[in-house]
Amino acid sequence: MNKLIRSILVRICRRLVVQGPTHKTNITEYYRIMHDAAYSEFTEDNTVTLDGFLQECHSESCRQITA
Repeated sequence: MNKLIRSILVRICRRLVVQGPTHKTNITEYYRIMHDAAYSEFTEDNTVTLDGFLQECHSESCRQITA
């Protein structure tokens, strides 16, 4: 990932996850936007395949944090 894009994404994510009355809604919306972008990009995949891929990516990201 490009450093500028990563920097912008980090700043956006940090603002979304600030604890407060709307943090769950903000995080859910972030996931929804990423999910919609994946569905727009990977049009050849069916729902089950793409959902499995996104879950695999999420699991991998969690493993990297705990390692």
